[in-house]
Amino acid sequence: MGRTKSAAIECPQCGNKTFKLSAEKHAKGEFDGAVCIDCGRVISEDDIRAKAIDVAENEIRSMASRILGDVFKKRS
Repeated sequence: MGRTKSAAIECPQCGNKTFKLSAEKHAKGEFDGAVCIDCGRVISEDDIRAKAIDVAENEIRSMASRILGDVFKKRS
C-alpha cells in the first residue's frame, strides 16, 4: 500500500467545491454533513462513498493500463 490518493469533493447537485462544515468532528469523517454554499445540498456519507469509489476505479484503470502497457512493450 503506502501510496495515498486524494480527491476534491464537488457538490453532486451543482458542482460547487466550497462547503460549510460543522465545527464538530464526526466519527465518519469531517465532510459528512457539509453543506454546499451555492445550492444548500447536504453532503451525505453516500456522496463521499461514491466519490471514493470513483477515485479507486480510476486508479485501478490507470494501474492496469500501465501494467498492460509494460507487458506489451516487453513482448515487442
